[in-house]
Amino acid sequence: MPSARARELAQTVQKDPRLVELVLRESQRVVRSAKDVLIVEHRLGLIMANAGIDQSNVADPSSGEFALLLPEDPDASAARLRERLRTLTGCEPGIVVSDSFGRPWRVGTVGVAIGCAGFPATLDLCGQAICSGVLCASPWSVTPTRSLRPPRCSWSGERGTPRDSGARPDFASTPSAGCCAHSTIAAGSVPVTGHVVALSGGVGGAKLAHGLSLALPPEDLSIIVNTGDDFRHLGLHISPDLDSVMYALAGLSDPVRGWGRRDETWTFMEALRV
Repeated sequence: MPSARARELAQTVQKDPRLVELVLRESQRVVRSAKDVLIVEHRLGLIMANAGIDQSNVADPSSGEFALLLPEDPDASAARLRERLRTLTGCEPGIVVSDSFGRPWRVGTVGVAIGCAGFPATLDLCGQAICSGVLCASPWSVTPTRSLRPPRCSWSGERGTPRDSGARPDFASTPSAGCCAHSTIAAGSVPVTGHVVALSGGVGGAKLAHGLSLALPPEDLSIIVNTGDDFRHLGLHISPDLDSVMYALAGLSDPVRGWGRRDETWTFMEALRV
């Protein structure tokens, strides 16, 4: 049953009190609340909408309503998945568990790594020169950066960095005290070894897949894509998340909407209406 606090907050955000109760149980604090908006600090330290709770892929009309929460321990979930894949295939891939986050002042979503196994998530660059393009400044002093990053890339819908500008944005943000924060590798060593398997949902997962494809050789990367949102339309089987990943990997995705193909004309749909 929703608590008094959940019922009061539900009035503010105009959401189901039962969902708000779940959000509060999964959160350390409420960051912002307004109509249709509930931003919290998740118990894992992530700042996110609705504590990452999803209801879109778990509906079952025959057995009531459900909600999907984030893993209790994303690193442990990644480790179990890695071990299961090792048992089934003999391969020990690196595993990244990601979720799609909306970010302030940013169109679309960002793929955020919330858990990993099989490789360190941070790269210690202390003492190395800070280089961008052809310019090098003073060395890093205390800041460890992420090992999951592409050599040169940008997404206008995500970071607004001009293509081939020399900037090196992280494509998978990891919390400072979250995903594999205990595991750091020395500067100059290879950040990712072995085969990497990424589990991808829709738009955010597609961006993560795109970034991984820029950082890893094709033979070292596998993307497992959600098919739980597949549907039939006009007699055709539609796999929207698979489409998003394939468009992103081919460089054809729409950076403004965050989904679909860039410069799509919809001519065929118009012809069907006629």
